[in-house]
Amino acid sequence: MSVIIIVSECIYNQFCKPGCRVREDKVLEEVKMCLANYPCILILKCIEEEIFGIFRFNVTRKMLEKNKFFTKKCEDLAKEIADRVESYCDAFKIKGEEEISKVIIIGVEGSPTCGISRYLDSMNGKPDYGRPKTEKSKKWRTSLEGCGILIESLKKELERRKINFETIGVGDPEETREKLTLLKDEYGSQCASHKNKE
Repeated sequence: MSVIIIVSECIYNQFCKPGCRVREDKVLEEVKMCLANYPCILILKCIEEEIFGIFRFNVTRKMLEKNKFFTKKCEDLAKEIADRVESYCDAFKIKGEEEISKVIIIGVEGSPTCGISRYLDSMNGKPDYGRPKTEKSKKWRTSLEGCGILIESLKKELERRKINFETIGVGDPEETREKLTLLKDEYGSQCASHKNKE
């Protein structure tokens, strides 16, 4: 059973967060440990960093949706990733090996770009410009159901090509650990099988 993992860049590279914001995060470390032995991991590069730079403000999905250059970049990257996934699937068929059974997309919950099931927005259209998250500032923040712009583009592109996929959102520690356990239980054996073939 072969699986392709697609993961948001900031899970491996915290420097791409606004202001190179680095913090100790046990959940991120657990995600990286879980993925360590998978033979195919594709990175979703940070479009926010590419367009707005390192020292950028935090932005909301509503703000990003208005930026047509940003949304086009997300669509282009989604097509590029889907092209690679499709190529790998075709390669396995040509080699006569078992087909790639699933694609797993791993994003960061709350991100307006890479959120899986929710993204942070702001009430009354007032964005959070990177201020310390005090109780006063938190009242302006709200979590909305839905995925980030890049994840939405990627899901649409994979669906269009009839490629099966599942998603994992890195956020709540308990929920994330539960999903990682299911991932290891269902697909972890593929790592050993690939190593045995080497």
